[in-house]
Formats: sequence, structure tokens, C-alpha cells
Amino acid sequence: WTTSQFDKEDLKIGTTPPITEAEIEVDEEVTALFIAEDVDPEQIIITSGAQQALFLIALVLLTSEDTVWFENPGHIAGRDVVRLIGAKIAPVPIESEGLDIHFAAKNYLRPTLIFATPSHQQPLGVTMSLRRRLELLKYAHENEAWIIEHDYDSEFRYRGRPLPALSGLDKAGRVLYVGTFSKSLCSAVRLGYVVLPHWLVDTFAKARNLLGQSSSPITEEALSKFMNDGRFAEHIRKMRRIYRGRRDTLLNCLQEYCADTLIPQQRDAGMHLIADLKNRHDDQVAHKVLLDSGIDSLPLSVYCSEPINRSALVLGFSGVPKKTIIKVTRKLGKTLRSI
Repeated sequence: WTTSQFDKEDLKIGTTPPITEAEIEVDEEVTALFIAEDVDPEQIIITSGAQQALFLIALVLLTSEDTVWFENPGHIAGRDVVRLIGAKIAPVPIESEGLDIHFAAKNYLRPTLIFATPSHQQPLGVTMSLRRRLELLKYAHENEAWIIEHDYDSEFRYRGRPLPALSGLDKAGRVLYVGTFSKSLCSAVRLGYVVLPHWLVDTFAKARNLLGQSSSPITEEALSKFMNDGRFAEHIRKMRRIYRGRRDTLLNCLQEYCADTLIPQQRDAGMHLIADLKNRHDDQVAHKVLLDSGIDSLPLSVYCSEPINRSALVLGFSGVPKKTIIKVTRKLGKTLRSI
């Protein structure tokens, strides 16, 4: 596409209402569980997963002439959506406080959109500092840029209190908050959502309707009941304990069996770990060797829009029992030493 799919008037006001009662109930529960108390449930658009939410945002707000500041390394599906629309990706490095705004402002054109995962950077796991969050919001307001805040697994935080979401700090209506139930429940539950400024709700509802059936009403109804009964919150607490135990087991095993090959990075949230390769082997080569041995991992380089000076593996632990983690980690160290 070379022009926006919607007129500028569409970005101001409209009249499309929420679609189903179940959606309204899910909206209210999402507001209570994840988002700032001053969010109106009508600001929430239900989608068939986070990827549809990202596609809707790109469809409505981007053209092929636009620049998107994108975390590097960063979210693969989000990057693919931006490329599909034809917008220009400007890779922005991640530092200790999060997205390096100063690097981006110095090296790239003013963005139409900034993609960020502040609560738990995907994939490095860095939590954006409060100072950096405020700087990012200030920049977006002054430069009329939009921010996608993709909060993909922040439910699974194992230590400390979470910082306020960008959307909760945003007073200028520049943040679009994207979430999903695929991580907290399972990938088969194709439900996500995007929290919008009031004046964008109708435009996004129209865009979603153009895409056809966005999500299953039956799934929405079931999830609504699951949340209303308090069982969703109970499920999150239970899984947080299980995942914390699996993360700790993986960290201990990596230190015991892979100390000569990997340097694991401990983070306080998420469902995976980053482990740097000590011998500086190409991470894609290491990934292939491990895959041939029956060990699943991802090379950090696949998350990069442009190469970075780092070779590491992304190791998921949420779906692996503790006994299996011990067994696989022993094999992991042995396999890496054979390269």
C-alpha cells in the first residue's frame, strides 16, 4: 500500500459500537486485571490474537512512506507486519534502560510509529526504566508519533513490583496497548486485544469488521465466565509459581552443566532465558546443531532487523517439566562442547 487505508476524518470520530455482550464483559475484566483503572472498557477492541491487533494498527496508521522505530533485536511477528505494510523499519538498539531513544533520534527520521515491549523486552528481557518511559512518552507527544506498547507476557513477573505501563502514564493519547491471552492460557485461545485512545475506537472497529470474524464468540463467552469467576487470576498465580520454579531449575542446570559454553542472563520475568555463547560460535550454527540433536532453541540473530555484535540462544522453559529440563540441559552442554 502507498496510502493510508483510512481517511484522516476516520481517525477522529465514529459510531461503531462493541459487537457482543461477551466482548464487553471481557473488556471489563481485562481493564480490571491488566490496565490502568481510568481506562474505559469501550476503549478495548478484542482481536483474534496479538498479531491481528498489530496488523490492525499498521493497517490504520501506517503507509509505505512512514518510518517505524523498532527494537533491535525485537518482536518477530511485529516486524513482519510492518514489512508487509511496506513501512521503513529503523532498528533501534536496546540498552540497560530499554529502547535507546537518543540513538534513534540522532540517526533516523521522525517516526510515525514506535514499537516497544517495555515491561519485558522481547527477546532480551530488559525492563524499561521509568525515566526512559517518560522520555519516550515526551518524545512521542512532541513529535506526534504513535507508540505500540506490546505487553506480551508481563503476567509472569517473579520478583519486584511492575512499573506503570506506558498506557497508564500516557496523558496525550499516543499509546496503543496490545495484549494477548496466548501466553497466559495457550496459543489455541486466539484472543488478543488493543487498548486505544477514545477517538480511535470507531476507526479500529471498522477496520476489524473489514477483516471478517475476528474471534470466536464461544471462546469469548467461555473466557468471560472464567475471568468473572476469579479462576483466571487463580490460574495466573499458579502458573507464575510453576514457571518461576522451572526458570530457577534451568538457571541452576545451565550453571552446572553448561558453565564452559553458555552465560545465562537472569531476568525477573518472562517464559524464556537468553544465554550467550562463550566461544562466540555463530548462534544459527549452534541452533542447527542443537536442533539436529533434538534440542529446541532459537538463535538471537533471528530477532534482529540488522546484525548486532552478540551471539546467543533463546531458551524457553515454560512448557518443560523440571525433570526434563535437567536431562536436556546435560545434553545441551555436551552438544555445544562438540561444535
